[in-house]
Amino acid sequence: MKKDSVIIAVLFAAGFLLSVLPVIVRWHVYGIEGIIGFPTYFHQRIAEDIVSGRFSWWDSLSFGGRPYTYPPAFAFSIAAFGVLFGVVWGGVVFMAMLGGFASVLVWKIAGKLGVSGGWSSVAFVLSPMFAYLFSSLSSRSPPIVLGMLSLYMVLDRRDWRLSLLPLALAFPYHWEAALFFLLVSSVAVFWTGNEKRTAVGFALAGLLLGAAAYAPLVAAHGLPEYNLLHEEYMERGYGMESFGILGNVWEIGYWNGKLDCIYAVVFVLAVAGFALSGSRILRFWFALALLLSFLSDRMFVYVFPVSALLAASVLEKARITHRESRIRKGLMIVFLAYLSFSTAVAFSAFASEWPSNGQIQAFKWLKENTPENAAVLSDWTMGHWVTGIAHRKSFVDGYAEYAPEVDERMEALERFYGTCEVPEGYGIGYIVLEKWFIERRNITCIWDFPLVYNNSGVYIFRASLT
Repeated sequence: MKKDSVIIAVLFAAGFLLSVLPVIVRWHVYGIEGIIGFPTYFHQRIAEDIVSGRFSWWDSLSFGGRPYTYPPAFAFSIAAFGVLFGVVWGGVVFMAMLGGFASVLVWKIAGKLGVSGGWSSVAFVLSPMFAYLFSSLSSRSPPIVLGMLSLYMVLDRRDWRLSLLPLALAFPYHWEAALFFLLVSSVAVFWTGNEKRTAVGFALAGLLLGAAAYAPLVAAHGLPEYNLLHEEYMERGYGMESFGILGNVWEIGYWNGKLDCIYAVVFVLAVAGFALSGSRILRFWFALALLLSFLSDRMFVYVFPVSALLAASVLEKARITHRESRIRKGLMIVFLAYLSFSTAVAFSAFASEWPSNGQIQAFKWLKENTPENAAVLSDWTMGHWVTGIAHRKSFVDGYAEYAPEVDERMEALERFYGTCEVPEGYGIGYIVLEKWFIERRNITCIWDFPLVYNNSGVYIFRASLT
C-alpha cells in the first residue's frame, strides 16, 4: 500500500510539472506574455469577471453583447483557483492538477485491465496531446478526467450509482466529453459482469443527468442552430465540423501540413495492441474514438489515453516474452529516449503557439488606446483576442452557438473583405487585420482607412474614411 502511495505521488507530480512546463517555456524562454490558444482567452475573461464580481450571465463583449450560454463549470472552476492564485496562474494550476490526476488515473485503469501501468503513464504524459489538454485552458480536460474516473470506478466494481457521480459533474463542463465517457463506461458496466439491465440503467441515468444539466439553457434559448460560422469552421478545417483525421492530429505526427513523426511509434503500437489485446473495453474505447476522429478532428483527444494503454500492453508482452533479452532492454531505452525527444520538440512547439507576442502586443495596444465601448472588426478567428486581451466588443468571434445575428454578420464580414464596406449599426470603430490575411484575400481597399498601428505584421485601422 505504501508503495502504491509513492507511485501515485510521483505520477501526480510528473503530470503536474509536465502540464506547467510548456507555460513556463512560453513565458520565460519565448517571452510570450499570455496563455496559449483562441477560446482560452474567452474562458479566462469570464473567470476574471466572476472573480471581480462583474459576471451577470450577460457577456457584454462577445458579438457586441449576448447572453452567456457556455457550460458554466469551466469558467467557475478557473475563477475558484483564481481567487487563490490570480486568474492567470489559477488557470495554470487548475489544469496542472487535472494533468496530475489524469496521469494517476491512467495508471489505475491500466492496473484494472492487466496492462503495464508504468509504460501507460509514461506514454500518456509524454504525449503532445497531453500538453494540448493540460497546458492550455481546454474545456474538454475536466470532463475527460472525470470520465476516466468514472471508468476506473466501474472497473473497480464500485456501486454503479456512485460510479455515475463523476459523469454528473462532467456534463456542466462539456456535454460531448461527458457523453463519450458515458458510453464507454456503460459498455464497461455491461462487460464487468453486471446484469444487462444495470448497464442500461447506468446509461439512461447518465443521459437524464446530462439532460438535466442543459435543460435550463435549452428552455431559455432553444437548441443551437447550424449557421454560417459553423460552415466557416468546416471550410477552414477548424472545430468539430472538420472532417478527416489528418487535420489536427499530433498523435500520428501530422501537424501544419507535414509528417513530423512525433509520437507516431506510440500510435503504431496502439494499433498493434488493438489487434493483440484481450481487453474488450480497451478495444471498444479505441475503435469508438478512432471512428469519431474520422468524422471530426477534435475527437482525437479521446484516442490518446487509450493509445497509451494499448501501446503499453504491447511493451508488456515484449517484456514478458523476452525478459532477459539485452535487445529488449536496448529497445526499451531507445523507445524511452524517442518519447522524451519527441515530447521536448512537441512541447516546445506548443509553447510557441498562437497568439504570438506581436499579436498580444497589438491587442494590448487596442486596450490602452481605444474607448472602452469600442467595437472592433476582425476576422472571427481573432475575435476572442479582441474580447479577451483588448477587452473590446467583437463584431464576430469563434463562439457560434446562440450568437446573435450570426448569419448576417458573417455575410457582412465577407462583403467587407471584398469591398471594405464597414457593417453599419454595430458601432465599429476599429479594424484589425494581419499582413498575410490581407495579401491572401487581396484586400487592397483596406489601405484607404487610416492606419493607427503597424507592428509584427498586425495592422490596426480606424474604421472611418474621414
